[in-house]
Parts: sequence; structure tokens; C-alpha cells
Amino acid sequence: MPLDVISFLFARRALRRPPVPPFPVERTWHYGEVLPSALNAEVPVVVFPPQRGDYVVEGYVDVSKLERGEMAILREYISIDGETVKKFLEIGVVGPASEPIIRFHPKSLPYFAIYKVTLTQTSGELRKFPFAFVIDVLKQA
Repeated sequence: MPLDVISFLFARRALRRPPVPPFPVERTWHYGEVLPSALNAEVPVVVFPPQRGDYVVEGYVDVSKLERGEMAILREYISIDGETVKKFLEIGVVGPASEPIIRFHPKSLPYFAIYKVTLTQTSGELRKFPFAFVIDVLKQA
């Protein structure tokens, strides 16, 4: 058989296998609602301290409850040395948002890293903001 046919048959067989994660993980969901305590007060949405193993975190915040002219600021912080938390990303949203679900893309972090997302509502009536984050921690062998 020509090499191309063998390669094709092997690739086709490999595609039928169910996906297997490359390593065992412990998955935990964190979800709920965050309500700012006052206008211009930065409140935590989630805070993940150092973990037992390297980890991946991602999540969503729903800002659809913002009315016309109301504004919220979402900030993402990371500590890659395990001590000093620094701003990684800042997103300002004015209501009504055309894209009301804000996604925080997956971050692969070492076990000693700290991850935090905060919300600050700067104008309007204080609103509750639903959120959902997932953390996958690599299990130690």
C-alpha cells in the first residue's frame, strides 16, 4: 500500500477515538452573582489563590442588566510570582451592551499564581451581574 493510503487510514481510525485529556484534572465551577457595594467600588468577582497544581481558568460575566448610559469596568489581574497581583486586562462596558456576555479566555497558570477578576460599576443604579468561571487544576502524579 502506498504511504498516503496508510496515513489516511491511520488518521481516520484516530479520529474515531474519544478525546482524552492529556493529563488528569480536577474541575471546579464557581458561579453566582456579584453586586457592587457602591458606585466606583471595585468588588471581586472571583479570586483564585495558589493551587495544588498548575491550572487553567476561564469564565464569563453577564452585563446585560446595564441600562442606557450605565457603565461597568471589568478588570482581570494575574500574579505570576505568587505575590504581586498586576492588571492584565481592563474592559469598559456601557449599557445596553451590544455583546452582553464578556468572556475571559483560558489562562494557563503555574500552581503558585494568583488569578482575580473584579467589577466596578461607575454610573446608574447598582445591578447584580451573573458570572460563571471554571478552574481546571492539574492533579499531582
